Amino acid sequence: MGFEQNWEHFFPDAILSVEELLTSGDPGLLQKSKLKIALENKFLTWNDYKAWASNFYGVPVLEKLDEQSITKLRKQHLELVEGYSQYTVLNSELIPLQTWDGHLLVAGLEYDADKFQTLPQAIFFLCSPENLSFISKTPVRKVLEPIQPVAAVVAPQPVAAQPTPLHAVSESGMTGNHVWQNLETQHGSFSEIARKNFDAYVVLRVNPSNNKTELYKMDEDLEKEDLDRMLFSYDLNEDNPFTNVYKNHFTEQFNINQLGLKILDFKYACISAIKLGPKVVGFLVGFKTTHLSQDDITTLESISEKAV
Repeated sequence: MGFEQNWEHFFPDAILSVEELLTSGDPGLLQKSKLKIALENKFLTWNDYKAWASNFYGVPVLEKLDEQSITKLRKQHLELVEGYSQYTVLNSELIPLQTWDGHLLVAGLEYDADKFQTLPQAIFFLCSPENLSFISKTPVRKVLEPIQPVAAVVAPQPVAAQPTPLHAVSESGMTGNHVWQNLETQHGSFSEIARKNFDAYVVLRVNPSNNKTELYKMDEDLEKEDLDRMLFSYDLNEDNPFTNVYKNHFTEQFNINQLGLKILDFKYACISAIKLGPKVVGFLVGFKTTHLSQDDITTLESISEKAV
């Protein structure tokens, strides 16, 4: 299997959606690779890409980092940046992590053999856009369970079959009404999926007339609490956690105090964007009394993908 092929050959629907989005002329897209655009806009999920890339390239995966690990990696990364600034292949999508036994450990979205060979004694680790951002510059906001130590990685495992390319959803191919009809008809099954990980689950939609969130659905048990619906109204023009997800499109986790909420005994919240093409039209929110995990993120993201 030659390395002249890359993800575009295996996920054709995703790259077509990226090319369509690029025709919009959005200048914010120019500094990103097509792969990062595909992942950020959920034309391609990280889990599907990770399964394919780790097997295809035979590279380990750096994932499921807790806050302490991210802080440590960020410190080591910052100590290395200046010393490796002459290597032009390094950027926000391919970053130096640390040196180990004479080798430079590098984390990135995509393994490019030709570019990678320009780095001295380097070892590549596949890393999600979120973790790359957290390690390199973004303030730590996620509260993840300590799953494995910083030096641990997930070795690539053989996959049973080639992941099926995802159906790319564009704004021209689906209307906002379709999204909400889908959430309406499948609310019961979506709630059941969410409640396997969360103690409570709500769906918010963005009101385009005032750019504020409004409660759309909540799980059956939470419905019985007769909560004030205005608790879930957030102005997306102001600084708040929902605005962060609205702008960055990443699923994020927060202490519930950061949301200004007091609901039962919940302590943590996970927020995932519902996207119609490049546009965020709503949010899925899961609440827990205990710390959140990477599996919680994956669960909400899988529901948001099914919604569109």
